[in-house]
Amino acid sequence: MKILDETGQVAIGGSPGRVGNSQPTVSGVTGGGRVQTTRYDRNIVNLGPPTSVIDVSDFPQNSLALNFVVGVADFVALTQNAQPRRMLCMQNAPISPAGSYLYINFGNNASSLACWFAIPVGGIILLDAVVPQDDVHIAGSVAGVNAIIAYNTYPIPQQQTQAR
Repeated sequence: MKILDETGQVAIGGSPGRVGNSQPTVSGVTGGGRVQTTRYDRNIVNLGPPTSVIDVSDFPQNSLALNFVVGVADFVALTQNAQPRRMLCMQNAPISPAGSYLYINFGNNASSLACWFAIPVGGIILLDAVVPQDDVHIAGSVAGVNAIIAYNTYPIPQQQTQAR
C-alpha cells in the first residue's frame, strides 16, 4: 500500500528510509526540512487547547520514613493524621536482634497477644490498597528491635463553595 502526499508523490510505502523520491528522512522530515503530509492529515479536527485530565488529589503530598528502636513496651509510632494516608510500609530491619519480632497494631496497644502483624527480622508489610488511618502502635518481642515505617498522605481536598 502506498500513501501519497499533497503533490501526488509516494509519502509512505516507497523505498526504505525515503519519502517518495526525495532524500533520506528522519521522522518524516526530508533533507530539505519540509514535513511530508499525507491526504489523511487533512481530516484532523482542531479540538482547541488541551484539557488537563490529571487530578492532583490522586498524588501523595507528603512522604516520610521514620526509624525507631523499640523495646517490649507499646509505643505510638504514628498518630492519626488530618491528611489521609495513601501508603503505609512497615519493616523489622535486618539489623534487629536475631529471632525478634516487630508487633504492629492500629488504634490499640501492640503486644505479642494483641497485634495485626508480627513481622520477623527483615520482613516488610506494605499497605497501599486499604490503609488504616488509626494510630500506629508498635512493640518489639525483645529490646533493640529496629522498626522502619514509611508513609505518604493525600492532600486534603479543597471544598468548593457556591456563590449565592
